Amino acid sequence: MTVIYVLVAVGLLILLIGCFTYINLSTARSMERAREVGVRKVLGAGPKQLFWQFMIESAMLCLLAMAFSILLASLLLPYFSSLTGKRCRSLPCSQDRLSRLPLRWPFL
Repeated sequence: MTVIYVLVAVGLLILLIGCFTYINLSTARSMERAREVGVRKVLGAGPKQLFWQFMIESAMLCLLAMAFSILLASLLLPYFSSLTGKRCRSLPCSQDRLSRLPLRWPFL
């Protein structure tokens, strides 16, 4: 049971580091995109248009990352089970359900 707590703590630490890294990279990227925003404003883009452009880009990036992480987790779960010596349950969404998702079709 102690091993599980250690693995959970390590996982949470890695997740926290990933969140800080994402925030840092997003901030740096927004500084680079300030020029693009300026050009779009000059060409007549309104605040709503700019807002929705960035929201849609962020949502698409998050969906792509989620699909990639689910695929990676489903592929690496057997190796993790053998590493811990315990049988881990498969992901809540089985292979049949994943194959029906449009996000998974390019990976089949």
